[in-house]
Amino acid sequence: MKVCPRCDYIVMNDNEKYCPNCIHKTELQIIDDVDPELKDLYEMQYESQCEDEKASGIKPNNTYDPTQFEQERAKRLARERLDSKYGSQQHPNAVRCPKCGSYSVATTNRGYSLLTGFIGSGSPRNVCQKCGHKWKPGK
Repeated sequence: MKVCPRCDYIVMNDNEKYCPNCIHKTELQIIDDVDPELKDLYEMQYESQCEDEKASGIKPNNTYDPTQFEQERAKRLARERLDSKYGSQQHPNAVRCPKCGSYSVATTNRGYSLLTGFIGSGSPRNVCQKCGHKWKPGK
């Protein structure tokens, strides 16, 4: 068992050379060589230190990385913007306009013309009622 001379953090791993709490670069002091009363005191302090870490969920050497939280926030805001613009997936199988994303789409049959007559007149077409975009179903 070792203790940090700077922050009095107790380290149970004997292979540790530096304090994981404050990352102090000096050597840790070995507790086994001290008085038995002090050793008991350090052991009690270590137990309370472990309880504090469990209660708070914070362990030593857990650094705060603001970029991780900013990326998560940016993803959440982008998802909210997309949901507000196109609506959430309320209608997963409904037809949407590929140009504007609107759900108000009508399916009509193509009419005939004087030049081609009835060639291709039975093929259906989707028409967006918001922007007027026309496309073949299934594309």
